[in-house]
Amino acid sequence: MQHHTVPRRHDVVVVGGGPIGIHVLSRLVEDGVVDAGAAALVDPHDEVFAQWNTRAGNCRMPFLRSPASHGIDPDFRAIRRLASGEDQFTPPYHRPSVQLFRAHLENRWTSIADSVDRRRGTVSAIDRDGDDWVVTVSGGDSRDTLRTAAVVLAPGQPPPRMPVALSDMPVTAPVYHTHRDLLPEFAPGDRVAIVGGGIAAAHLATTLPERHVIVDLWNRDRFTTWQFDSSPCFVGPRCGTLFREIADPWHRRDLIARSRRPGSVPADLNDALVRHRRNGQLRVISVELDAAAAAGRGVLLRGRSVAARGARRPLAREYDAVIACTGFEPGPPAAELIAALAAHSGLALAPDGYPVPRHDLSWAPGLFLAGALAELEVGPPARNLVGAHLAGRRIVPGVARHLGAERDARVTRARRPDGYVAPPGSQP
Repeated sequence: MQHHTVPRRHDVVVVGGGPIGIHVLSRLVEDGVVDAGAAALVDPHDEVFAQWNTRAGNCRMPFLRSPASHGIDPDFRAIRRLASGEDQFTPPYHRPSVQLFRAHLENRWTSIADSVDRRRGTVSAIDRDGDDWVVTVSGGDSRDTLRTAAVVLAPGQPPPRMPVALSDMPVTAPVYHTHRDLLPEFAPGDRVAIVGGGIAAAHLATTLPERHVIVDLWNRDRFTTWQFDSSPCFVGPRCGTLFREIADPWHRRDLIARSRRPGSVPADLNDALVRHRRNGQLRVISVELDAAAAAGRGVLLRGRSVAARGARRPLAREYDAVIACTGFEPGPPAAELIAALAAHSGLALAPDGYPVPRHDLSWAPGLFLAGALAELEVGPPARNLVGAHLAGRRIVPGVARHLGAERDARVTRARRPDGYVAPPGSQP
């Protein structure tokens, strides 16, 4: 293995090249907190937004669930200004098309891309060294070390959750997960099983039949209809203040769980599901998946029907492919890194392994959290696009304060040969 250390020091290193990470990074630059040349972005993918683009493309999503005002630009009118016509939006809430939103993402990244130090790799360690954080980035056969005054962790979602029955399938079997794999283009007449009951499953179940793919949706529970996947009340002060008044992280987690709506779909998508079922283009099977096995070039699924009354009947069917739309594993993203940071630096963890950040979303001086990692402070919207704005409003001034305090301390040490730093508020 080749090792090399990069001596350059940054003002901030943002970990995560998804919409939330890019929103925070671009705000730090545009608000003048850091120069773009003093900022670094670490992400394991060849392109920024790679995970978001893959997942949106996999489920053939035509329009976002979020309104046009929830982009990654602080200006809530940015997406509308980029649009060429009203056909790029759909009601309700003026939701943008995926193509328009992709253009918005790229437009935002392009504004800072030429100056930001872009590193491809996975953060394997973060350590404290004096006033600095040292970020170790591993990728391929090399390792980089970045020294920085501040770090923002925005690593996205936890790993995709694969049903137990599908987790031990041979790697050559045509079994996919919408949040992990790039789905192939299916041919007319292909028999495909979709396992799961959330918005990704619903999008696939309504778009694949239009390409004359034969689709069975293996869904244990009925779809629930909600416009958004968490209560909008927590975006504003009413529920947001209520959430922050809860001191116990366990009680906060309970409120998050009760306020989020996993497995729900907006009304227009539910109407499309009903229409496809009535037209005979989609078969929804209320079934508990028990086992899966390779069957020639396809997959044999076995399960038991979920009946409100009477015995559960066994069911076995063969498919050309199986797509799991079963969300993400419980626990925090970058769980090993978070656990190591907590252990080495004595940082607070909730019982479920999530960090417990301060109000400015710092977990330690100069170490900030966004996205799912900030959930216990931001609340139910933390993972969503609007959660990027809620996090940015706290992180940007938090980083500014940290960098200002660090510069003041360095100036003081430079003036005092003994290295003494006066306590805040004391007279020099």
